[in-house]
Amino acid sequence: MDVVVDSLAGELVDASLGLVRPGGRFVELGKADVRDPGEVAAAYEGVTYRAFDLVEAGPDRMGEMLREVVRLFESGVLTRLPLGVWDVRRAGEAFALMSRAGHVGKLVLDVPAATGTAAVPSVGGGGWVLVSGGSGVLGGVVARYLVGVRGVRRLVLLSRGGGDVGGLVGELSGWGAEVRVAVCDVADRVALEGVVGGLPGGVSGVVH
Repeated sequence: MDVVVDSLAGELVDASLGLVRPGGRFVELGKADVRDPGEVAAAYEGVTYRAFDLVEAGPDRMGEMLREVVRLFESGVLTRLPLGVWDVRRAGEAFALMSRAGHVGKLVLDVPAATGTAAVPSVGGGGWVLVSGGSGVLGGVVARYLVGVRGVRRLVLLSRGGGDVGGLVGELSGWGAEVRVAVCDVADRVALEGVVGGLPGGVSGVVH
């Protein structure tokens, strides 16, 4: 590996260092077992070791990096890691799987919709969910959450100016969602009624 990002300790750090190619980089984020950079370089063929806090980069640089990461996802250069969603009532099984490193990507605990007066509201309910600002960075984050975590399967991305959302639409469609894109200012009631009126099955959720 050219770069390894670590948050482990003990023998697991040594095993991770062994994965780095000569002259590669090892970034320690967890800092549960910080090593001496000189000793690491001597023992692992010139590997550059650094314990790092994200805040060291400063807010401006962090913003630049986050925007670049978003761009890479939207352009398809990077793809999202697998997402495993577990009913919160099976949290023990999920943590057991994680403790064995038996998963790839992220594990998410989900609270299911319930019935009765204490119901936890579901998102979507089978109808269309509208996301305003759908062509923006935050709109994309919300859309991915709705589809990937909350299980929404019918989504409309609303945007006043349109925008290139082809990558996002392809990503969401790949997760099994039906996605529509509409140029519409939600403050324009007539235009919004036109969008809503063209949705078979009606609207069951709005994120504004």
